[in-house]
Amino acid sequence: MNIENLENITPELKSKKNESLKKILIGLLFIGAFGTLARSPLFFLIKFTDPTIYLITFSFMGFYFLDKTIKRKNWNGFERLYIFILIAMPLYSAIVANIYWKQPLFYGIITQQLWFYSTIAFLIFYLLKTEKITLYQLRDIILSISWIQLPVYILLGFVLDPHKFLDTSFAYCSSVKGCGWMFDIMFMSFSYFYYLIVFIKTNKWKYLIPVLVFLAYIVFEYQKRALTASLVGTTMVYFYFQVSFKKKLYYISLFTIILIFLGGIIFIIKPEIFTRFADMYSSILEVFQGEESTDQSANSRITQVIYIGLYYAKHPSSIFFGNGKWNDNWEGSPLRLYGRFYPSDLGIIGAYFIYGIFGILVVQFEYLQAMWWMRKVKEKANDAFFVALKYYLLFFYIRSIPTGGSYFYPGAGVTTVIVSLIYFYYYRENKTEKNYSLE
Repeated sequence: MNIENLENITPELKSKKNESLKKILIGLLFIGAFGTLARSPLFFLIKFTDPTIYLITFSFMGFYFLDKTIKRKNWNGFERLYIFILIAMPLYSAIVANIYWKQPLFYGIITQQLWFYSTIAFLIFYLLKTEKITLYQLRDIILSISWIQLPVYILLGFVLDPHKFLDTSFAYCSSVKGCGWMFDIMFMSFSYFYYLIVFIKTNKWKYLIPVLVFLAYIVFEYQKRALTASLVGTTMVYFYFQVSFKKKLYYISLFTIILIFLGGIIFIIKPEIFTRFADMYSSILEVFQGEESTDQSANSRITQVIYIGLYYAKHPSSIFFGNGKWNDNWEGSPLRLYGRFYPSDLGIIGAYFIYGIFGILVVQFEYLQAMWWMRKVKEKANDAFFVALKYYLLFFYIRSIPTGGSYFYPGAGVTTVIVSLIYFYYYRENKTEKNYSLE
């Protein structure tokens, strides 16, 4: 190849490299928003990545606000909603913690840094609006991350010992489930819904394979009760509203046969998985029946409720207004007197303990607003990516009831990013004359 030919292809190669770099950077932003590093052996990188993400997003937000102000541009519905959440949730939590427990406001705001991840969604929306990236490119980034995660997580499950990582947020040991991993599963959950929807729409069997692969990992290997129940529940809702009666019978029969077949293979290879399954769900029934379960995670939730009662007894009006979140570095933290407890273990109840009626209603309104935007999308209402975003958001909402996912890290980032993509579908059809491409 001569020099002249090299010069002819250099601009194209440069463009491809820039495109790849852009996708990698956005992928890293998604990973930050979804809390992926915190639930992986690379968790130590957070002390480097978090400041970088904050610097990028806060610098961007500064220019974003300045541009809006100078050019006197109107704020759209998405921007108004999340600016309010970004300011109101940390400030409210800090104020009530100060009123009831005398925690300095600065400590209270710092503990609410999870809401700062919502700024990533502003950057994503800006890149879409300025056509620096398209919706389908973002779709491909999300799917690519899940395909990278899957073999990595499986490999780590074979080569690493979870006992050595019990002081982290991605490993556990319990009397019921044994020891295992709690890696980030949000990208894989989205991929499951996307491929399921594409398979149902096209009836092409090549899309069934990733559906089964992600479903098998989530249900049989990951084994989280709330996650599995939310995944199955959302799938049932999708079939109820989106699939005809004739197709329902066909696909339900198909999936039943396949799951029985897969279950049989897994039972032969790893029969202990089914023993863990039975113990997991029987322990929940024992707790509901007032018995002491062998599952310490189930029993601990009863203890956490008792702790909440102690705090409410100290300040009865906090039942309505919440208690705020206490900073671990604050020497006056009530946790030093009453003992350690984790509101996130109690799901929506724990969120209510921190944020009270105000915080619960604000986040519920976030979902209601997203639902309103969904209903206004007409042209691309049946687009597979759009439908996947809708049902993924429903899945995350259902999962948030037992886990409080929308109120605890990394829920704010996950929800805001997904809502920003849903809003852009609405924006491109209803708020501009410009014909944005999905490709």
